Amino acid sequence: MSFAPKEAAAFIIAEFFRDKEGMHFVARELMLPDAKDYGVQNEEGLDLFSDFIDRVVSKAEGENLTVIFCHSHPFATDKLSYSPFDDFSEKVLLCDYMEGKPVGSLLFGQKKIIGGVWFSLEEFPEIVHQMRLVGRHRTTILWLR
Repeated sequence: MSFAPKEAAAFIIAEFFRDKEGMHFVARELMLPDAKDYGVQNEEGLDLFSDFIDRVVSKAEGENLTVIFCHSHPFATDKLSYSPFDDFSEKVLLCDYMEGKPVGSLLFGQKKIIGGVWFSLEEFPEIVHQMRLVGRHRTTILWLR
């Protein structure tokens, strides 16, 4: 997602489950749009062409998975927040397409990451408080709004 100073996007195709600790997503594939997949991409926003979003959704649906939408606000330093357009886009484009599956969202700034999980069109996202990156070593990143 390195298009700074322009905003950029990525999609993670993921398994999902809920347990007593909350909602969990397990990443399976990263889908990065090419420059040609953006209808608009500048410092103030982005818009992806529907054919790219359709490919992402088809991939997730074909494997009974869901989507985590990631994008950047490269201008954000200490304060990072979703714009009203971000919330609207995620609700309409992702929740509506994913037919009742939870949809994740990650927003990257220069110094922090925040996230949410959408469960329905009628509700605001549940705030993500913790993300675990698992590999040879385990790192935990905590987010606080």
